[in-house]
Amino acid sequence: MIGAPGSNLTNRVHTWIQEQPATVCIHVSETPIRVEHIRTLHTTTRAGTHTHAIVWIPNAHQLHASVANALLKFLEEPPPNISTVLSSPSTDVLETIRSRCHHFFLNQADTPSDKPSALSWDYSHTEHELIDFETLNSYSLIQRFNHSEIMAKDKIYCEYQLLFWLEWLVKRDRFSPIMNLIVEKIKKIQYNCNIKLQLDELMLSIH
Repeated sequence: MIGAPGSNLTNRVHTWIQEQPATVCIHVSETPIRVEHIRTLHTTTRAGTHTHAIVWIPNAHQLHASVANALLKFLEEPPPNISTVLSSPSTDVLETIRSRCHHFFLNQADTPSDKPSALSWDYSHTEHELIDFETLNSYSLIQRFNHSEIMAKDKIYCEYQLLFWLEWLVKRDRFSPIMNLIVEKIKKIQYNCNIKLQLDELMLSIH
């Protein structure tokens, strides 16, 4: 689970876990988490003394590569009746971990979905207007490609527009693979890449 600023991530994950039909919550709260903590987790969960347990690993973005490697086998071959939740205030989680997880994004806590977005207030450009995802979804493919061309020419506008779409989806609880793709594009345009090509791929994935 990835929490936006103001999402009250820790309390919301804790509340969600309490609402699940689990007999025990194993909270890996050590800071920093080390390889021996993961080994202990393996031993504890494979004892098989629980009906169902949820393992919660917070601050997944801080996991060292060696710890992440130790965690991979646990994620790929979890013990019976074990569910694992990793939470992070950012998307900067190692790709080896991210690729083995389903992603859920939490918007700001107690924020009505119809409240004007803070992004639209912060975005100071006047040349291009931010459009929501519903509007984009109504566009023809040619219109989407035209919009990606406009976005590719203005990197600041491009970043805000992608974040605006992601926020729009999160507020409406529309958790789908397209959200992961938007996050991927946000990260890629930070580097020297063909932005238009990245955006066109996104546009082709919208149904």
